[in-house]
Amino acid sequence: MKRNLVIALVGRLVLLILTLVAAAQMENSVYAQPNGSDMRRAMTDLQRGISGVSSQISTLKTVDFQCPASSAIRNDIHFSLTQSDSKIVLHQPVIFTFLARNEGNETIKLNLGADFKENFSFQLIDPSLKRKQLPRLTPEGVAAIGEVFIRPNQTYSQQLLLNEWTAIEVPGSYILEGKISERITAGNGRNIQSPTSFIIKFNVDPYDKEHLKGFCRRLFNSFEKAESYSTAAEAALALTYVGDEMAIPFVTKALVSNRLTEAVIINSLRVRGGRQPIEILIIAAQEKPESEMASYAISSLRWIEFHTPDVKLKQRIRETKLVKEYLSPTSN
Repeated sequence: MKRNLVIALVGRLVLLILTLVAAAQMENSVYAQPNGSDMRRAMTDLQRGISGVSSQISTLKTVDFQCPASSAIRNDIHFSLTQSDSKIVLHQPVIFTFLARNEGNETIKLNLGADFKENFSFQLIDPSLKRKQLPRLTPEGVAAIGEVFIRPNQTYSQQLLLNEWTAIEVPGSYILEGKISERITAGNGRNIQSPTSFIIKFNVDPYDKEHLKGFCRRLFNSFEKAESYSTAAEAALALTYVGDEMAIPFVTKALVSNRLTEAVIINSLRVRGGRQPIEILIIAAQEKPESEMASYAISSLRWIEFHTPDVKLKQRIRETKLVKEYLSPTSN
């Protein structure tokens, strides 16, 4: 509307100028000889008109033109976490679903980093109200490029396993504060100024053996019935973080199931170390001693044996028959 007003004012100014030119021509014309007073009056009116138009245009210079709301570019993206399980007990993996909702009118690009996890930054407030900055997840070796494009009015979701960042060792109330550490851009690469933080409160109840056993069963059923690799891998990874011996048979079954998730499971067990992961690796390797999985498991056992400061764990690994054969000079 304001744009049209300026155009009208400029047109008026041009018309007045043309009138001035015409008046000057009339002064010398043989067809019209207006008297001096009429000419001065005409010139005065013309100058006032020009001054008025100039004043209106000067005033409009301070006004910013805005496109109609229907065509304006809106960048409105919202992040949130939801708790996957209504009840969490001690030694149970803490699983969240990360949601990114694009409520703007152009495609948004998120760079979540390697394996879609590296650019998450978390701080955890524990039951004693102590705040802890969680370490950044940097995967070893080859990793997926975590670039996500979210179209307008679409939501991106992803499972996040808090145990990959930190262990939950005591029951109580927790607060998890998160943000995306990498800049957010539009699909064309333009930076977007949008809040990147999110927060969730959750409770961890005391240890409950029956609840934990039911959780393991549900997770393993999800693994067996998974119709995609990613769903199976998420369930298998979560199983490796159950901090109770009852999880050993479930993780072992997943490891020897030929679902192509062996690398995910073994990598997690190797990183965790400890007695329970070692026992799972030994049992699985003994069940399929000629498989590639067994070779990978043995290599991971050797890695744990080299890095752990626990003398008893070192001895347990060295006494394993398959590891001895692997170290034997006559082994292939």
